[in-house]
Amino acid sequence: MVANDPSAILNAVICGVIVIVLMFYRRGDATHR
Repeated sequence: MVANDPSAILNAVICGVIVIVLMFYRRGDATHR
């Protein structure tokens, strides 16, 4: 993994954000129900 590659870093950040958002949505949905 090349840390100097902006696209690679951006891709990793986007993936992390998506995973966190999905976890929060699932947790909120389960708690709501």
